[in-house]
Amino acid sequence: MKALNELQKGQQAKIKELPENKSIRLQMMALGFEPGTTIQMESSTNWAGPLTISASNRMISIRNYTAQQILVESIKSKTDN
Repeated sequence: MKALNELQKGQQAKIKELPENKSIRLQMMALGFEPGTTIQMESSTNWAGPLTISASNRMISIRNYTAQQILVESIKSKTDN
């Protein structure tokens, strides 16, 4: 597993764990981020700016700090070896 902010643009993953902080966890769940949800990194920056993620047919921007607390498991694409 790795942190959400470690994904590359276009990479897909399944959410495994949400932040321990209850208010952040509830906020993420309200946005469709729940364990088992497939997400895709749409855009990120080289600095600590926001990330854009697609999840549950939505485009969501979240803080890099929050993305560091969300653990995901990469999904291998058919082109990966």
